[in-house]
Amino acid sequence: MWQRVFAGFIVLLPLIVTVYLLQFVFFTADTAVGRWLTELLLTTGLASREGEVVWFLGVPFHDHIPVIGVILLILILLLIGGIARTPAGRFLFAKIERLFGFIPVARGSTRDLLYGPAGIASAGP
Repeated sequence: MWQRVFAGFIVLLPLIVTVYLLQFVFFTADTAVGRWLTELLLTTGLASREGEVVWFLGVPFHDHIPVIGVILLILILLLIGGIARTPAGRFLFAKIERLFGFIPVARGSTRDLLYGPAGIASAGP
């Protein structure tokens, strides 16, 4: 029975780590960049503050504008994806892939996702 529990944990571990990292990046970006953008909008007069409430485009926000975290997260993922498709990124990715090779469940899964099942880059932009 414990072998099945351990196997299930190993299968779910990459998903759990991915969700945790995305959540960490989102909340870090949302807090840091959201507050910075809010202060910038307040300085330029595009937003106004009434106590702890920030008004932007007629919508009240508490402390900062939260949408910027999502936008920044998407931009970071696009940047990492673009780097992974370059020759230097492939070299770096090969080194990281070698580290993941020690995890039985993760062997080859990320390489197949980016470059196809045979390790050949798919045609496209």
